[in-house]
Amino acid sequence: SELVRYNLEKFPVATLQEELQQVQRYMTIQNIRFPGKFCYDINVPPEFLQMNLPVFLFQPLVENSVEHGFSNKENECYISISCQLENELLHFLVADNGSGMSQEQLKTFQCSGKTSPKGHHSIGLANVNQRLHSYYGEEYGLLVESIPGEGTIIDIVLPSSAINIGLPFSNLIIQNYLFILESFTNKERDILASLLLYFLFYYYCAASQLANAQLIDLTSSSGLLYLTFA
Repeated sequence: SELVRYNLEKFPVATLQEELQQVQRYMTIQNIRFPGKFCYDINVPPEFLQMNLPVFLFQPLVENSVEHGFSNKENECYISISCQLENELLHFLVADNGSGMSQEQLKTFQCSGKTSPKGHHSIGLANVNQRLHSYYGEEYGLLVESIPGEGTIIDIVLPSSAINIGLPFSNLIIQNYLFILESFTNKERDILASLLLYFLFYYYCAASQLANAQLIDLTSSSGLLYLTFA
């Protein structure tokens, strides 16, 4: 239940500690399903644990290893999460000793930033990668190294400044919704955009104890939505 609750409530930002706890919950479930099959290790400096990150960042990568990298392996399935700070870049490394990815699968992932991803391996990775591009910039994101039959290393590359400044809450909401809106029709986008603006209004007004305001009018002009509160 905590696994599901986290996915529903921790939107759009979480601390690194919360993200790693989610991975631990996920791996606990996998070890219950497949006793003795998985072994995992998390090695992250404690001073990094309170930094803010996009929510649902690590679990999709670990899940990719479990569902695909270890699909043909019965035991000794190992996953590690570590990090290092190097040349003004923060690297989170998610490594496994699974079946690895073929050159074709790697190429599909590398192209998924410009086209719709195809194949089981690339969908989850591409989603995380595109969100990282939105939050931090195109120069940051995922780097994948893989050798068929030996394993895969996914390098989450972030700016070192992310340790201290984290991420603006409102920017995360907007970027998450913009990413989601891409798959909806224009009418559905208008509805969701209205809900987003309504949510943002309450978020900012809560700090000023103005959250009892009511939405009394909603209009659209030149691609912009105008909300009137009282």
